Amino acid sequence: MPLSNIGFLVPKAPWTARIVGVASKAIILAHGDGAAIAIVGTASNMDARAFAIEGDYGRFALVAAAELARGGSRSGAAAAFDGVTLRASLRDGDLAEAAGDAILWDPRDSLRSAGSRAAADCLADAADAIEAMVRTERDGREREGIHGDGAFALAFRKMKAAPGFPATIVGFGPGSTPSGDDWLAGYLTGRDLLEGGPGEAEPGLRTAVEASLGRTSAAGKALLLGALAGAPPAYLVELALAATDAEHVDRLRNAVREALGHGASSGEDAIAGFVAAIGCRRGRYDAV
Repeated sequence: MPLSNIGFLVPKAPWTARIVGVASKAIILAHGDGAAIAIVGTASNMDARAFAIEGDYGRFALVAAAELARGGSRSGAAAAFDGVTLRASLRDGDLAEAAGDAILWDPRDSLRSAGSRAAADCLADAADAIEAMVRTERDGREREGIHGDGAFALAFRKMKAAPGFPATIVGFGPGSTPSGDDWLAGYLTGRDLLEGGPGEAEPGLRTAVEASLGRTSAAGKALLLGALAGAPPAYLVELALAATDAEHVDRLRNAVREALGHGASSGEDAIAGFVAAIGCRRGRYDAV
């Protein structure tokens, strides 16, 4: 299985990490620095701490999932990276190997170019369009996480009105990447689009979020490390690029649909933060 992409924040080799989770889009590794690393099947699911492999990802994921089911927390499933080759070995002796001339995944140049096309103050029309698209796509379905009228949504509204928001929502809410982390990733992406480029906007918030990373999960920490560096997950990158491409409404609609397909509520939470950042409502932190 050739290794097609490596996120630019993947820790320096060599290292070995346990395989701790398998989902349809990603295999999750527990690295010693406390932040997760992902192995994904396509570049469209990339993030700054991920590998993308081409080929039989589905078979690899099934074998890894079976290994975890048998061994639980004591499973011997692990992956090792030597700087060139990613090898994932399983107890049954199955060895998945990915090597080759992988492309470094770093979306910051693309985001910087998109920011130069954005209005100086906001992208209010794009924000309104995104909100309308979310309502259409949801089509009355019950909302989860920090949306709707559930316990997490009520707690989120109280946190928005309290001092220290939004740094206070690091690690808050449900999900392998907590809802608060998803919202912050979207928010930082939007502010970067309008203020100075990737990793540049809201320096005070960035410092506060970095100091709070110990409150979140390994997956949440990985997500926020990418956002802090100005490199959110690929689906948020595409949402940002589409928001500045006013001539292609279909591109924005497809980006919203793609985002809503991430996790139970992760994509919608990230969209909410992004809209709050780009819609001329700085200081109010309005959410979808």
